[in-house]
Amino acid sequence: VEQGNPDVALGNGIVLNNRNKSVGGQLAIDIERMLNHELSVAQLQAMPAVMTDDRGRRYLAPESVKISTTGSAGQSFGAFCNDGMQLAHYGTCNDGVGKGQCGGELIVMSPGGGAQDGDGNVLIGNFALFGATGGRLFVQGQAGDRFAVRNSGATAVVEGVGDFCCEYMTNGAILNLGTFGKGFGNGMSGGFAYQYDPYGSLASHAAGDSVRFGSIADQDEMAQVHKQAVLTMLNWHLEATQSPRAAWLLENWETECHHFVYVMPRSLLLYQDGGEILKARSRKDLLEELSTALAGHQVAKFKAAWRQGKTIANGAVPAYGATDTQEMFVLLNNYTVLSFAQQLALAKLPKGTPVEDAAVEKAVRNLLMTEDFSLISKLQRHARSAIESYSDDELASLIGTKRMSDYKAALTQRNIRSMDSLATYGWIMYQDACNREVLGRLPDFEELFARAALPEIAAAVGKLS
Repeated sequence: VEQGNPDVALGNGIVLNNRNKSVGGQLAIDIERMLNHELSVAQLQAMPAVMTDDRGRRYLAPESVKISTTGSAGQSFGAFCNDGMQLAHYGTCNDGVGKGQCGGELIVMSPGGGAQDGDGNVLIGNFALFGATGGRLFVQGQAGDRFAVRNSGATAVVEGVGDFCCEYMTNGAILNLGTFGKGFGNGMSGGFAYQYDPYGSLASHAAGDSVRFGSIADQDEMAQVHKQAVLTMLNWHLEATQSPRAAWLLENWETECHHFVYVMPRSLLLYQDGGEILKARSRKDLLEELSTALAGHQVAKFKAAWRQGKTIANGAVPAYGATDTQEMFVLLNNYTVLSFAQQLALAKLPKGTPVEDAAVEKAVRNLLMTEDFSLISKLQRHARSAIESYSDDELASLIGTKRMSDYKAALTQRNIRSMDSLATYGWIMYQDACNREVLGRLPDFEELFARAALPEIAAAVGKLS
């Protein structure tokens, strides 16, 4: 901080033992506190390693703080590792490596000696990356059981795992170059895993009810995405650890790539793939979910604007001659929702109360902010009429699109940005393309809802005239 250096080297190969627990954990917390709560603007501006994201959060550039250690580290080595940190350890580590990691890089390298068989070179203990949300881990050896359990965004390469690898994983990417135990992918619901499987034994060891498999050597689009992901992770692993195994696989890539299997959660397909959604849901269920989503989308706009003290649609009014534009769809839908809410509000107030009355405005606001059952039901029936003409395939694709939009929104709202998302973006683009193929030009929620609004608005205008 005082010298304004772009990076700093710490540790100098200090020898760790079992008493040294959570190495780097307090430092990770201190870095976050100093950058975002303690240091002045002038101090931060004098530090070339400090970066700022679009939210105003300050963090360190990659490899700004390098820590080298040796020996046998205690539990939770690299816990809560933060952006800009790189912990390189020559030796072994106990359980919990990278627990809660949210950024940075952890590298565990073989100190030499030990078993000559590469599959007997155990370097880290159980449940590494438990609850990790970002960052990278490279292990030039084997890990224990439950590697990457509950991983939610970290990227890791390891050269052998025990039982239940990737258990309950929700995001991130894992590449295993060595042996594996039973229960691979048990309860996995997100992210992708990759396994070097020259003997074709993964299927008999994995949790088949939770995951499905494919070869990265296939010619379909997603296989090519996964192939690039594996190649990228292999190169990262080689650069970080100088692993002979990674070097050999890269040298013989054209042959060995046929032995890599990608593992993806079945729940990801069931939730986001139109074809799988159609197999699992009836037409009634499809209509119910989509109409509920359409109604909820319209009400959410009012709630968000009022909570922020803003006008709906920023006070926009119809432009002269504007018809089938996105802005007109939004305005039509806003009018429809407001009209429905006013009708319900007037029904509960004394007869003859004018729509401009403050009591009506208060009642309308309450109906929308509380998502009143009568209002939501009326909007759902309205939305359903807009989508009943779609085929089952089209409805499933619309729901897949809606769920994928929710997924993308959730990714943008992640507090942790240090997630490589290897293959995740490819999966998103692939599913979007599949949905467009079924539906052609994809109508958004505003256009779908507006189609049903036009007849009612025309009828209302006719009554006024």
